Amino acid sequence: MSVTRLRPASRAELPALTSLWQLCFGDEASYISFFFQTWFTEENCLILERDGSLESMLMGLPTSICLPDGTEREGVYIYALCTDPTAQRRGNAGRLLSYAELFFRERGCDFFLLTPQEPSLFSYFQTQRFVLGFPLWECSIPGLPRKSGEKTGMQLKKATLEEYQMAREAQLNGRLFVRCSSMDLAYQKVLSESSGAGLYLMETEHGTGCVTAEYVGKAEDTLVIKELLMDASQYEEGLRLIQNALPAKRYLVRIPVYQAKWEGGKELPFSLFRPLRPGVLQQVEPYFPGQPGFAFD
Repeated sequence: MSVTRLRPASRAELPALTSLWQLCFGDEASYISFFFQTWFTEENCLILERDGSLESMLMGLPTSICLPDGTEREGVYIYALCTDPTAQRRGNAGRLLSYAELFFRERGCDFFLLTPQEPSLFSYFQTQRFVLGFPLWECSIPGLPRKSGEKTGMQLKKATLEEYQMAREAQLNGRLFVRCSSMDLAYQKVLSESSGAGLYLMETEHGTGCVTAEYVGKAEDTLVIKELLMDASQYEEGLRLIQNALPAKRYLVRIPVYQAKWEGGKELPFSLFRPLRPGVLQQVEPYFPGQPGFAFD
């Protein structure tokens, strides 16, 4: 009879965790190493092993949500949840999530957030008590020829972490949103800048907006605007400024689902929410949809 064990991972197990991650997601070892150097502790990586062999893992990254009245709740963002393909269909993910719920609830956490890797996984996680609550509106826009010397009343400039955080929270004030910590922002900044883009402020007549951009694919192929927070009436002018500063063949733009929507876009289920304590969902659900944080997708 096989013996299953659920427990926190140790730092000595990083090579095995890296191998499992690569097997399941196909990421390069350099990215996985960077992630573990940034986030790994022996209290936020949980594993399931069977007969002494690693089968499943997840990372629990500290996060928080802000309610419209300013109340803040602490939780965990579940990342890199995976199971060795040879061990799938054994219920490992559900067992590991149940263990994680007990583990993190004892440490004061009120909820989980999770962004599935594939659209097909949303229905599975909904069977695991996750609910939809943090979607985005996503639109694919073709690149346009650059216009040198084009005049606009806006300015796009690189943001420091502190500037971005301040502008972001000002834009989301009075709404439900996932707070981005300085560590979240620093990590996303590295991802964005290593691709050739970055974190930006958008200075407009309506105040300071913020833009997170990251190139994916071949050079200047697709620019994912992972977050665009600004007055909706100025979206088109703002995008034109981004296109001039950051050329690409295609722009994948994500904006808050509660704002005006670009024609031709679609609602993108993004982060799911799972309460860990009685009453938490009832407190948060009336304010859905909320603005998600970075998924590091």
